[in-house]
Amino acid sequence: MFERLNHICNLLNKGNYHNADSLSDKCNVSIKTIYRDIQSLKDNYNAPVEYDNFRKGFYFSKPFKLSKFDLSTEDLYQLAVILVLIKS
Repeated sequence: MFERLNHICNLLNKGNYHNADSLSDKCNVSIKTIYRDIQSLKDNYNAPVEYDNFRKGFYFSKPFKLSKFDLSTEDLYQLAVILVLIKS
């Protein structure tokens, strides 16, 4: 799934507008899957995905790079605490 999300991000980063139909063709998945992926990008990765009604396509409102490890400072702190606890 991450590879597909990354592919969608690469397409949107090129500055073109893509609708769900064209993205589903390029990713070889259903349109429903594309809508779920777009929602996942927004919810889980804080991707600035927008939809332009005039151009009828998705785009990024600002540059975005998908990262496998999109952890907050708090997440990193909690992992460090867990590591200390495991070592003790």
